[in-house]
Amino acid sequence: MTNSPIVRVSILRTDADRFSRLRDEMAAALEILAPGIRALSGHIDFFAGADEATCALTNVSLWRSLADAQQLDHFQPMLDLAPRFVALGATFERPIINAATLWRTMISP
Repeated sequence: MTNSPIVRVSILRTDADRFSRLRDEMAAALEILAPGIRALSGHIDFFAGADEATCALTNVSLWRSLADAQQLDHFQPMLDLAPRFVALGATFERPIINAATLWRTMISP
C-alpha cells in the first residue's frame, strides 16, 4: 500500500496488583499528552488502551509517515511521564513498533 499510514504501537506491562493504578495514570495522561500530540505533524489518530487480562497498557497511533511517528520518540511531555510510570511498577517493551500498513478497514460514515 503506497503512502499508507504508519501504525505505532507502544506497550507497557505491569503486575496485576499494580495494573489498576497504572490504568488510572494512563487515563489521566490524556489531559497532559493529547493537546501536544494533536499538534504534531502527520498525526492521524491516537488510542490509549488497557488490557487487564494481560496487565498491559497500550498506545496505538496512526501517522502519515515514519518520520511523523518518530516525533513521539522526542515528545517531551511523554518522556516526562515515563519515570512516573516506571516508579509505579511499569516496564516498557522496547523497541517501540512503527509498522507500515499492509491493509485496513474503515467504518463508512
